[in-house]
Amino acid sequence: MHETRTTNETLGLGARVKRDKVDKYDYFVSFHRNAHSPEKAQGAEVFTYPTAKAKDLAVQLQNALVRVGFTNRGAKVANYYVLRNTRSPAVLIEAGFIDDTTWI
Repeated sequence: MHETRTTNETLGLGARVKRDKVDKYDYFVSFHRNAHSPEKAQGAEVFTYPTAKAKDLAVQLQNALVRVGFTNRGAKVANYYVLRNTRSPAVLIEAGFIDDTTWI
């Protein structure tokens, strides 16, 4: 496992993808917290670019998030930069909404 960030300093999307291309990884996993109008949305969702290996991981991760109590927003396909430009199969996890106080 290799983390792209170990401090609170932002690392651009290009730099994240570049790190993935330097070494060979089984997967590229990007963790995020979603946001919306306070108390208007909740749950977790996992995004992937349409490759079979990444889709399987996205479904497994989404199911695990639901098992621990997140509302199921689904495993979805997206054309996000870090998903389509990494060499490794990639997923982007939106682990809840930062403005959802019902989860606290």
